[in-house]
Amino acid sequence: MKQLLQTSSNLLVSALNDHAYAIVTTTNDSAAASVYELVPASSTAEANVRGDSKTSDTSNTIQAVACKTVSTKQKTIMICAVSRLDKTIELYSLPSSGDEKSAEEKMDKKEVKSMAAFRTGKRSCTLSFATVPGEEGDDGIEIIIAADLAGDVTAFPVLISAESSTASDKEGTTPASETVSRLLLGHTASMLTGVKVVTDENKKMRIITSDRDEKIRVSSFPATYVVEGYLLGHTAFVSAIDVASEKGCMRCVSCSGDGTVRLWNYETCEELALLEGVLTKDDDDDDKNETEEKDSEMKDADKGSNDENTADKEEKISESNDDDSFLIPFGVSINSNGTNIAVIREGASFLDIYTIVESSEQDKTAKMKFEKKQTIECSFQPLGIKFVTDNAIYVLTKESVYLQCFQYDESKSLFVENSTLAVCTALKNAAISQDVKMPESVLETDSRGQIKLVKVQQKPAFAKNEELWNNSSRLLTAKKRAARRRKRRREGGNVD
Repeated sequence: MKQLLQTSSNLLVSALNDHAYAIVTTTNDSAAASVYELVPASSTAEANVRGDSKTSDTSNTIQAVACKTVSTKQKTIMICAVSRLDKTIELYSLPSSGDEKSAEEKMDKKEVKSMAAFRTGKRSCTLSFATVPGEEGDDGIEIIIAADLAGDVTAFPVLISAESSTASDKEGTTPASETVSRLLLGHTASMLTGVKVVTDENKKMRIITSDRDEKIRVSSFPATYVVEGYLLGHTAFVSAIDVASEKGCMRCVSCSGDGTVRLWNYETCEELALLEGVLTKDDDDDDKNETEEKDSEMKDADKGSNDENTADKEEKISESNDDDSFLIPFGVSINSNGTNIAVIREGASFLDIYTIVESSEQDKTAKMKFEKKQTIECSFQPLGIKFVTDNAIYVLTKESVYLQCFQYDESKSLFVENSTLAVCTALKNAAISQDVKMPESVLETDSRGQIKLVKVQQKPAFAKNEELWNNSSRLLTAKKRAARRRKRRREGGNVD
């Protein structure tokens, strides 16, 4: 899994293959946006932090990005984090959005050097910023939390500087020997796919983590050794999680390789709603044909046709339904007040928007349910999705569009695309100028094209051709062999 799109207030950071861009907009000038490319470390000292000066062509491929707007007593600072394939995490500090610049100057891309770099043992596939509470009157300590493919969640310090570092500024990053980190928690023998830190209205903090083994864990924060509970129900890897940011809203949404999307109350660890999997287009067409065939056969049965043939065909239809394949939801986002979600699926160039409503009194299976509000066709396969406000959604796609924004139109009661938005234009221009090529999917596959997050069911060492050890033919062969052995012994005794 890859985390390629994140937002915070008026800051957006996106990963386009091996390029990371941060785009800053201002409330008083929505027609322009400041574009910054977050360039990887390149100096000798930085190469030592990255582990090896001889890096491959794919070593800079981005695995995850994160961003946060931090308000201190002195000023507001925007920070970003980028995790790359070479097992490094780099931190960046952006110039203040209050700097006066013309629209043309803002649209010009500038490069920003990292202010710190950390070496990790495994690739970090998801990132999240958090603030460790300090004493009364203290701003607290900013940290970046990284979840890796070994199942560990590690925290690194964020030393916020007053000034940002552009490409012409001083070289060098935090040496590996000086790296300070803390292991927060671990999912034993698993791969992590998501991490979120949330704060409720009582200022109680929690950290929510998901993995490939169908589990979502809710732990206390910063006392992460206290496990508050698990969100259980998925039957395949959890591909993504998101939480409502509004304090007092305890809703978490997750999607999985089993095709389902689920809504949770992470305080009580209760499942609130379930959205079943969406069939692939071919399966959907087959269902229609099978339904028509079934209806036709039922009519023939009413007219006195052969009941046995009808039953056989109905049985075949039932068996074929058991083999239905679903589009895997790999990205999900929930708005701040937890009333709407957006879902993107593998192999589909559209996104679905659902409204969360209370279940009817007759429905006793769940407290809430998902009602489809709209299906939006995108230019290409979506690779990332994020609610930037309750009425606006950003969608990361392939070249040459890269970023689409859909805003809610009250007159139409629908989300419609706003292609003239400055942030979309700025990212598109920056990416086209460098001829950035996007990946086909965020789900990693092996040489056979199988999704790596799917667990391989290993056969026992004694199994052969997927036959059970105690199958009837094997037992019969063993009995015959034992009978021949006894016969040889008897014949040998008679000879003596």
